[in-house]
Amino acid sequence: MGRSYSTHRQVLPGGATVLLFTDGLVERRDTSLDESLRRLCAELSRAPHRLDEICDQLVTTMLGTQPAADDVAVLSARAPRRPT
Repeated sequence: MGRSYSTHRQVLPGGATVLLFTDGLVERRDTSLDESLRRLCAELSRAPHRLDEICDQLVTTMLGTQPAADDVAVLSARAPRRPT
């Protein structure tokens, strides 16, 4: 009650990939958030092209063999390429 939200619109170039994830993917008690985000960016730089494979790879590499201490969700989407 009484909350207001703002919206923002961003035009993405065709083929751009958007990644949404919960904090459980990057927050660890023994690692700084900045370090985890750098690691995530490094993993994304060598991620496969297919969206489902991106999500699978990130969960596998970011969590490793340790069980997640928090819920983990990853969602990827790609902007369609515009006809030329």
